[in-house]
Formats: sequence, C-alpha cells, structure tokens
Amino acid sequence: MKDPDKLKQEIILTIKKFNLPNYKDLDIEFEISNIEHDGHILRAIRRKIVEKLEFFCKIIENVIFPDASSFASFQESKSFDESERADLVKLYKKLMIYDRISLSLEIENDDKKSVKLINELFSEWKNIKPQLLTLVKTMTDSWNKDDEALEERYFG
Repeated sequence: MKDPDKLKQEIILTIKKFNLPNYKDLDIEFEISNIEHDGHILRAIRRKIVEKLEFFCKIIENVIFPDASSFASFQESKSFDESERADLVKLYKKLMIYDRISLSLEIENDDKKSVKLINELFSEWKNIKPQLLTLVKTMTDSWNKDDEALEERYFG
C-alpha cells in the first residue's frame, strides 16, 4: 500500500495536470481521498465519481420499479406521484448516460474523454444533488405516515 500522503500528492498533481476541480471539492462530494492506488489516478477519480452515481441509480430504480417483496421499496415508492416519478425517470436516464459513458471509457482509456466526463459530472452534480435530496426527503417522509392498511397487509 502506498503512503497516504504521497498518494494524496499524486492525486493533487493529476488534478492540476488535467485541470480538474480542486481536491477538496472532489473529496467532499465524491470521497476521492479513499482512492486505492492502482497507477491510474485519473481513471480512479472517474470511477469514484461514477460509483456514487451508481449508488443513487439503484435507489431511484427501487422507487421507479419497486420490488414487491420489499417492504421498504413498497412503502417508499408509493409516496411519489406521477409527476415526481416522471422527474425521477429523467434523472435516472441522465445518471445512466453518464454511467454508460464511463463504462465505454473503461474500454477506451481516453484521458481527454475522462477529463471531460469528470468536469461535466462535477458541474452537473450541483443540479443533481438537490433532486437527490428531494428524493431522499420524500423517502424519509414516507415512514412518518400512518398507514394502517399497510401494517394490516404485512402484519395482520
């Protein structure tokens, strides 16, 4: 394992070399300080960002297409109206496009395209984040609703 301070310096040098957003901002949003050294820092930064997108894609997918056998999935998904679901589908598509672009970069290994994707995702994250916060708030609020019919269905 590489010395964490040396790894951080390598990440910072890569950020400067490719004119990426600063280390602190990338780390706050995407935890790039947790990158494992594999010799390809730029790819690792891209992968770390996309890892977070994939996490939220799975959450959105559970809301849009709830698993009938999952109590949580059922409870949370029913709290979204058709308009909110349509917005989630748009967001899901946007995230999946970024995910698939990153997937193609796993094959191509094109630094210029990786830099473009990282910068675009970081910039777009400012628009995506409030939508995700709304999603999580609605999911959380779904648990505060009294739903006797739901309790009877599962426990009665």
